[in-house]
Amino acid sequence: MRILHSILFIFLLFPGTIVGQDDYDKKIRESKERIDSIISKERKLLTEKIIVIDRMVKNKEISEYTANKMKRDLSSQTKDSIQNKIKKERNKIIVLLKEKREVQKKVIEEKLAKQDSIYKYNNTNLERELEMAVKKLDSLFATESEAPVDVISDDSDSKYQDGVNNGIQDINILGLVRITKNGGEEERTEINIFPTPKRSKRTISGSHIALGFHTLNSAGNFGSDKFKVWGSKSFEIGGGRSTRIFKNSELLRVNYGYSFMFNKLKMKGDDYFVNKDGVTSIQPYPFDTYKSKFRATYLILPVSLELNLGGYYDYKEREYNRGFRLGIGAYVGGLLTGKQKVKYYNENGKRSKDVSYNKLSTNDWVYGLSAHIGYRNKAIYAKYSLVPLFRNNPVNEYPLSFGIRWGL
Repeated sequence: MRILHSILFIFLLFPGTIVGQDDYDKKIRESKERIDSIISKERKLLTEKIIVIDRMVKNKEISEYTANKMKRDLSSQTKDSIQNKIKKERNKIIVLLKEKREVQKKVIEEKLAKQDSIYKYNNTNLERELEMAVKKLDSLFATESEAPVDVISDDSDSKYQDGVNNGIQDINILGLVRITKNGGEEERTEINIFPTPKRSKRTISGSHIALGFHTLNSAGNFGSDKFKVWGSKSFEIGGGRSTRIFKNSELLRVNYGYSFMFNKLKMKGDDYFVNKDGVTSIQPYPFDTYKSKFRATYLILPVSLELNLGGYYDYKEREYNRGFRLGIGAYVGGLLTGKQKVKYYNENGKRSKDVSYNKLSTNDWVYGLSAHIGYRNKAIYAKYSLVPLFRNNPVNEYPLSFGIRWGL
């Protein structure tokens, strides 16, 4: 008889409850679908804007740093827009759930009152059960201050379950969460569709190569008529780093590094350098020459302050300058070797050569000033040594170079 009473109680209790649930479930589902539509549209719009920004970076219309800042701003704006637009629907769902709870409670109480003589139901347990269910539902639909909306589920089949157990998934406009079944347990895997924008590096590294004209400058004599213009060259190769001074601005940078500098002077006629009693001078060679040159090789440490008017852009995981730049600086270094080579015709008319190393009174140390003006990775540069090429000379002659540099 007790089993029969239980079956009768369940039959009388649930029909009205199920009818009430269907109406509320339909309204809740419609609100959730509207929320999903809002999020999809906002995320699609964000995707289109980011594609345009990436295209602008590719076309070198804006720098990578500017693009990253624009993406961060757009992401924040989209998140705020989503939260504002779904607020009304979310509050509507909360109200519907509370009304649904009250209807369920009322139906149960009415049925319990009618069937009290058949089956006594423990109201204390019922209230505790309802209270736990309400807390669970409220936690799923918490206000912004309690549970900010961060991530949205991409699983359309499991997104909306039946009324009481279903809740809005977290919203994250920068990623998705897929829910899969593995041995009966749920696994949540985050998939980033818009990775966090990479900040432009404050310090970058690179190499450079320079080629230019080289001559000597003395008081009242800019350059020397004893050297061939096209044969006297300066060549430089090295590496270094560039660090922006301000945290979020490319306007000023400090460049520093190392370089191997090769300065070559090619003589006119039959002249060559002669060291006599510690004094280096230019004298005629005893035989007819067809090539006479002197080369000094240095290891120098340059540093410069650069005004950067264009910023940098990324290409194949490297950063390159994208605009005009102006710089002034200085350098210091030491002499590695001094080499003089004279090719001549000997007394028999045959070709011969005379090569000597470090026999001239070349200064062992060098320091000077530098300046450059450039566009992107090319620049016109000038270097002027404040140390004369040779020691103890009656007239000091200072090395001067100017040309084109490629790289950092």
